[in-house]
Amino acid sequence: MANPRSNAASGVQVIPQGGSGFTVTPESAFIGTLKPDASGTVAFNLTPAAETNVTFQVVWRNGINTHTADLVLPVAFGEDKKRADPVITNVEVVMEGDLCRATGDVMNAGLEPARSVVISPPGAPPATPTDPPFRVYVVGTLDPDDISRSR
Repeated sequence: MANPRSNAASGVQVIPQGGSGFTVTPESAFIGTLKPDASGTVAFNLTPAAETNVTFQVVWRNGINTHTADLVLPVAFGEDKKRADPVITNVEVVMEGDLCRATGDVMNAGLEPARSVVISPPGAPPATPTDPPFRVYVVGTLDPDDISRSR
């Protein structure tokens, strides 16, 4: 909160407005007096359950007159950092006659298990899976920070 006015603003407080889809603490914050061209900072802990707009009401006095202004904070989610995140590394390709054998590691860099993990070539030219040893390599479930070596 900043005071761009030529006189002081007193009794400055910020109050999150109730709504659905989020919780916020504390219920309000008091800044006090803001001199001309001064600013104050308050911190809130906001926990959204869904993307939403959160309104913060700023209340202040200028002399005996009370003023309010609403500041709307849009809350939008970014990339989920909790889900499974399979990563393939250390890929080696070796020629064995007319065939190429690819080996590598697959790991789960996410925070939740990666389920039904299957490794296979695209199945269309230029790569066509052959036997042995595996046309499709079934890893199964990879727990967080787990790794599997495929051939």
